[in-house]
Amino acid sequence: MPNNITLNAGLRLDTSHGAQNESQISPRINAVWQKRDDLSFHLGYARYFTPPALELVDTPILAKYTHTTNATEVLTNSSISAERSHYLDFGLTKQLTPTISLEWDNYLKKATHLLDEGQFGQAVVFNAFNYTYGEIYGSEISLNYTTKKITAYLNAAEGRAYVFRVVQGVAVQPEPEVEKTEVAVVKETSESKPSEEVVNKDQAEVVEHKPEHKKVHEQKPSGKKLPEGQALIDAIKPHMRRNRVGPGWGGSFQFLARAFRCKEADIFEAVKGLNLVPAQSADTPPVEVEMDGHLWWLSKDQRGGTWINAKEGVKAPAGTEAPQEVKPSVESEKPSDVPSTAVLSGLRLLFKVTKTGSYSGELGRLAQSLSKSPDELINALSNVGLNLPQKAKEKPVFIEHAGEIFWINKNAKGEFWLNAKAIKTKKQSASATTSKATQATSKTKKTKTTKRSKA
Repeated sequence: MPNNITLNAGLRLDTSHGAQNESQISPRINAVWQKRDDLSFHLGYARYFTPPALELVDTPILAKYTHTTNATEVLTNSSISAERSHYLDFGLTKQLTPTISLEWDNYLKKATHLLDEGQFGQAVVFNAFNYTYGEIYGSEISLNYTTKKITAYLNAAEGRAYVFRVVQGVAVQPEPEVEKTEVAVVKETSESKPSEEVVNKDQAEVVEHKPEHKKVHEQKPSGKKLPEGQALIDAIKPHMRRNRVGPGWGGSFQFLARAFRCKEADIFEAVKGLNLVPAQSADTPPVEVEMDGHLWWLSKDQRGGTWINAKEGVKAPAGTEAPQEVKPSVESEKPSDVPSTAVLSGLRLLFKVTKTGSYSGELGRLAQSLSKSPDELINALSNVGLNLPQKAKEKPVFIEHAGEIFWINKNAKGEFWLNAKAIKTKKQSASATTSKATQATSKTKKTKTTKRSKA
């Protein structure tokens, strides 16, 4: 081998006993060609084995979080696998002057079970997950300046990453509850022999004890003040999820109590002002109340928990046949008895709260939640006057509906988002203007005082 070529090779064994028991033998080789004293080329290949980070929580049993503030819409689960990748690197180093050098490097990474992390629930807890396959490549260039007293550098990089399909999970089933059975001894008495007790194991009565939800009526309200009327409806909507059985959306009082940090009895007292009739049992027919273009009602589950539900539609007048159930629809045709903007009420229930206090939802996910195609959703929004912007910074079109303004924006990734925000009243705007004017006046006074003191 020529003296101006350096070759390094190695072999590495990795084992991991974490989310899974895995291992891999990873070969590595690297060559450096020193063509001249001021110019060298390098080429390398490595096989990598990367287990998930220990500080990340492994994917939990998601069914345990049902009806809690950490409930997730993703009902599939899979064990996390270690990432396995092939890595290729090549480039050069050029010494331009005694103090300035130039480095150019290119890389290509092809990985299976590519690792990533995400938040799958309300709690800010990140879980690791795998993509089936990933490909990452790019180029970097660096200019270095080095002297005895100063070291400086300037870097520029360009990269691309492509991932293909999240590893498919297995449907999560709730852990089976162990039903406690208690054998009650049956005492048979008679008038002739009142003191005798007859115990027959074959005729013993088996009593099953199932956990029951504590009745809301037995709780005492904490006295916390909750919103009233339409404000209460607007506060409940973001915490409702699409019903698995039956039409519309629902939210349990237990979940809402945790979200609002109060007791279920407080929720019960608050919804009384909406004229909603509590259900006596799970089989009780619902008493629907029309509000904000939707039908609202209370129901009970098999454990005695109370739920508030809503579906899109209007109540039929007395003496007429009840209309068919209207699902949240995004069809381009407009029903004659429903306002054209009623589709916004259905979509509003699927929005999530943003950091700025508004509500939003990505159009693709909204269409998927409604079992519709993106084109159908776009056509429905176009019918109410909401058109897709052509550019990311294009001024949107605003539509007013139910005390809120709706608009569509396009982000840097090319995704379209439907947004909603409450309309500010004149009093709020006036108070905000007054506070800003007061702040500006105080700043002016401070500036004048500072100038006088300097003089």
